[in-house]
Amino acid sequence: MAETVLVSQADGVVSVTFNRPDSGNALDLHTARLLAEALEAVSWDATVAVVLRGAGRAFCVGGDLREMVSAPDRGAHLQALAGHAHRAVRALASAPVPVVAVVDGAAAGAGLAFVLGADVVLAGDRSRFVLAYGAVGLTPDCGASWFLPRIVGRRRAYEIALTNPVLDGDRAERDGIVTRRVGSDQLEAELDALLGVLRAGSGPAVAGVKALLLSAEEQDSLARRLDAEAESIARFAGGEDAGRRIAAFLGDAA
Repeated sequence: MAETVLVSQADGVVSVTFNRPDSGNALDLHTARLLAEALEAVSWDATVAVVLRGAGRAFCVGGDLREMVSAPDRGAHLQALAGHAHRAVRALASAPVPVVAVVDGAAAGAGLAFVLGADVVLAGDRSRFVLAYGAVGLTPDCGASWFLPRIVGRRRAYEIALTNPVLDGDRAERDGIVTRRVGSDQLEAELDALLGVLRAGSGPAVAGVKALLLSAEEQDSLARRLDAEAESIARFAGGEDAGRRIAAFLGDAA
C-alpha cells in the first residue's frame, strides 16, 4: 500500500505531500498520525523551507468523512483525528523556517486550515478554498478559527466561517489567504524562484525573523485554541445533526 504522506528532504527543502489522490487527499486517522510523526522527526539543520502540496487534483479536502461516519464513536474518532492533525499544526507553526503551501486544487476544511497556517501560499488556476465545516455540522479544527480572523479580519472571517463560500484563487489572494495566484503552469517556476531567494539568504536571520513574527502573534495562544477546537469538533461529531449531515453529504458525493 502506498504511503499516504510522502516526506523527502533535499537541497535544504523538506517536501511534504498528501498522497491520497483518489480521496482528494482527505485526512484519515492513519494519514494524520503519519503527518505528525514525519514533521516531528524533521531535522531543521541546513533546512531552508517546508513545502506542502497535494498529489493529484486536490491539495486536501479535509477530514475523511467516510471513515468518520463508519466510526463506532464519532466523537472519540474526531478527538483522535484532531489530536494527530494538531500535532502536525504545532510542528509546522514552530518550524524555524518558512512553510510554503503550493495549491492547485481544492483546499477544504482541515486542508484550508493547513493553508492558513502556512507562511507563504502559492495558488494555481485550479485552486479553490472553502471552510466547509458547517455544511457537515462540525466546527473548525487545525487552527482555522485562530488563523482565519488574523488573516482576513474579523468581519470577513465570520462571513467565511458561517456561509462557507467557495473562493477561487483570485478572491483568496484579495482576502490575504493566498500570497500569490499564478497560472497553474507557472507554479513550479514560482516555487523555484522563492526557494532560490530563501537559499541565498541568511538561515539564522530567517529563523530570527520567523521567531519574532511568531512571538508577535502570541504563538502560545494557538496551542490553547487547538485544544479548544479538538474538544468542540469531537462534541459536535457525536451529535445527531452531524451524523445526518455527513451521511447526506456522502450520499450527494457518491
